Amino acid sequence: MSDARTAYLSVKGCGPVTWSYFRMLLGFEDVKPDTWVMRFVRDAVPGVASTQAASELVHEVAALMGVSPTDLDHAIWRYQRAHAPAHTSS
Repeated sequence: MSDARTAYLSVKGCGPVTWSYFRMLLGFEDVKPDTWVMRFVRDAVPGVASTQAASELVHEVAALMGVSPTDLDHAIWRYQRAHAPAHTSS
């Protein structure tokens, strides 16, 4: 899989977060550390600075909980979406 990842990341605009999401869409267990997942992780562990660290943390927590990393990613995303501050226009 590392050859595929290297090829994917060599394309301008394709980064590690979208690689993770692409894997999830293909049925692989992964975490897409997008803005909402990063915000959730940083709220819980303020020192987490990178998407890689956040992804690893969610993987570890999922293993401790006995759930798939993808399911935990989706649960975090749904929680963040439901609790996102309302946008107001000025």
